[in-house]
Amino acid sequence: MLALAGLIQQIVGPRLEAEQETAIRFADLVIHLYAAESAVLRAYKAVLHNGADQEALKVMLAASYIDDAVPEVEAIARKLVADIAEGTLRDDYLSLVCKELQRYVPQGSIARNRAIAEQINQAQQYIC
Repeated sequence: MLALAGLIQQIVGPRLEAEQETAIRFADLVIHLYAAESAVLRAYKAVLHNGADQEALKVMLAASYIDDAVPEVEAIARKLVADIAEGTLRDDYLSLVCKELQRYVPQGSIARNRAIAEQINQAQQYIC
């Protein structure tokens, strides 16, 4: 995020106010990252307070959100870089985005999402 903010400042600079598409894309990226961080931290605090067994659903929900958010963040970042940068600079930043986000590998999302649905269905109410 900071690298993209720097790129935007470098290329768009004071014209950002007139570059609404760039501002919107960057805002969307920040929103996804904030929500992901918030989900992880809330689950982490719950586990510290109540234990992993009691808060397994919150951990699964956070992981599920992360699985959905990472590809979305990557797509937004790639579009943002492609829209504002050119040539070697664009290629370098696209490579950076891909390199950083390819390290995340979703694991067992179908089984996890089914387990989440099963717990909520059994409770017949919102339980988190």
